[in-house]
Amino acid sequence: MDKRMQADFEKAERLVSDVRLRMASPMRWMWGQALLGYALFTLDEARGTEEFTPLLTAFCDHYVAHPPAIDYADRAAPALITYAMQKKTGNSGYAALTE
Repeated sequence: MDKRMQADFEKAERLVSDVRLRMASPMRWMWGQALLGYALFTLDEARGTEEFTPLLTAFCDHYVAHPPAIDYADRAAPALITYAMQKKTGNSGYAALTE
């Protein structure tokens, strides 16, 4: 990775870390939050870190306790997060949100 790309990547890492600190928890069960959550999961996986695991686990746990209404397509996307976290944690309780 060249120096400019490395600098851009480090800037993006600082940005998402700051977003995590300011983000409401749990995130809403909507497609935008789903894409962000999955991106955070993927970033942790790529870096070999667990920075976003508590946020994503809290998201999954909240919606296991309070199942969302999936009444239109935008509300299906958060299954990206529950599927990824089910694979990562082995928590079978997340399966109901993924299926």
